[in-house]
Amino acid sequence: MNNASLAVGSNLKRSARPPARGGYDPRAFGQTVRMHRLAQGIGLRGLAHQVRMSPEFLTQIERGQVVPEDKCVATLARKLDCPAAAPPRYRKLPIVPVSWDTEGDAAAVVVDACANSVNMTDLPVPVERIVERGLGLALAFENMRESGCWFYLPLKSFINPQSREIVIDTSLDPRRGPEVLLQYRFVLAHQIGHWHLHAQVRYELFGCHQAAYNEQEADLFASCLLMPEGRVRDEYERQRAAGAPVTVASMAQRFQVTDDAMRARLHRLGITGIA
Repeated sequence: MNNASLAVGSNLKRSARPPARGGYDPRAFGQTVRMHRLAQGIGLRGLAHQVRMSPEFLTQIERGQVVPEDKCVATLARKLDCPAAAPPRYRKLPIVPVSWDTEGDAAAVVVDACANSVNMTDLPVPVERIVERGLGLALAFENMRESGCWFYLPLKSFINPQSREIVIDTSLDPRRGPEVLLQYRFVLAHQIGHWHLHAQVRYELFGCHQAAYNEQEADLFASCLLMPEGRVRDEYERQRAAGAPVTVASMAQRFQVTDDAMRARLHRLGITGIA
């Protein structure tokens, strides 16, 4: 390894299990670095070259296997264009609660989709058409393990605001078979939530608490979008009127979601007594 490759990498303290210091979790830091890198469409080797760091060292950072020194933190912050006050790793960011108006946010996306000639009258909710025609976003599939997007945690999807593109891991490509369709639909709805709720958010380099809550909010948004309250209640009453037992599975099949997702949605809406 040449000296240039070690210019930043030499400032890292290597350890099999880096200790958490002052509330700083190196794994959370690594995930945030990766989040910024992917959001800007920068490859692992490309970023490593720009900050004069070996790809191996950058991989260790993104996996949370090293504790970066301030010089390394500042270099990454400048290159990824995200603010980082000194010393950032000792600063705990406030936790912002999930918005409970997510139902209304999802309804607004449906209204916009209808305005863009997306037929929303039938079930299941046409999530692909909302993405491509309603929002004008592109869909792409990529093997994230091979492309370097998958390190510490399996990454299944992300959204690139600059290119207006949702990238999905090839393992969720619905053309692979019906067994991945339900997860694929939920992932798309989750990314629509990020686009609608968080596209203008610029995370601080250590904003992992906020990022975690944004993930929860995007999950809630996906549930509201795929299973709108009014449609769920109407379908429940329709199945009851038909005389057949109403089950979680029968409701989930109608909305093309997993049983677990439907069960959580029914619980949230206060619809009980369904097996």
